Amino acid sequence: SYSFDGEAILTAGDGVGIGKIFHYINGKFDFHQRVYKMSHFEKRINGFYFYKYFSRNFYARIISMTAKSSVDSVRLDMIKNMQIPIPKIEEQKEIASALSDMDKLIESIEQLILKKRDIKTAAMQKLFIEKTGIQYSNKNWEELTLGDVCSEINDGTHYTPKYVTEGIPFYSVENVTSNDFENVKYITLEEHRSLIKRCFPRKGDILLTRIGSIGQTRLIDWDVDASIYVSLALLKTNQKIEPTYLYEYTKSNFFI
Repeated sequence: SYSFDGEAILTAGDGVGIGKIFHYINGKFDFHQRVYKMSHFEKRINGFYFYKYFSRNFYARIISMTAKSSVDSVRLDMIKNMQIPIPKIEEQKEIASALSDMDKLIESIEQLILKKRDIKTAAMQKLFIEKTGIQYSNKNWEELTLGDVCSEINDGTHYTPKYVTEGIPFYSVENVTSNDFENVKYITLEEHRSLIKRCFPRKGDILLTRIGSIGQTRLIDWDVDASIYVSLALLKTNQKIEPTYLYEYTKSNFFI
């Protein structure tokens, strides 16, 4: 089934990726209630040009409209009242095409970087063997699932709590992807005590991103008293595996 058939731009209304996640589509689709749909463009607007301009400038707009360093949700007027320069329709098409070509070039460069990274990993493995004399074979290694080596795998709270200026740290995807656990959001102690009944991070646990930038991890190697958002999963290992080994493995190309 589908609720819309045509050209549209979608963006997140709240949750992970606010002001940073956009999708251009032209066809049949359905969408979640927390997603904004922009469609039915006037003849003087090229939909793909609108998508390129909007996706590059909307985050700066919503940040400028809040006193905080992050945004919890998008209001409709943030979108409706956003000013957009409108050149002639042919110029819009040319601009959109040029930006699309740039995106393809950037993507090809990123793929090249990934290939070079794989080569670097292989070279480091060879150097490790040469320098240490340690060689191993994984032929007899036991293959287990995360469920086998974890006593618990839980995700964080499924709702956005009320943030306060100071209190208990509340971790989300951005903290893991940037490896920054100093600049965090905070919740009250009362709400923290309620949330940890579902998911209680501790030193030695592993945070795993499960929404947005999927598959990135961080080993909690500090004494922690915090709660986490639904965008993160918390891995609590059992005696079948060393947490630091699992963490290093999750950073390899074989994990995702």
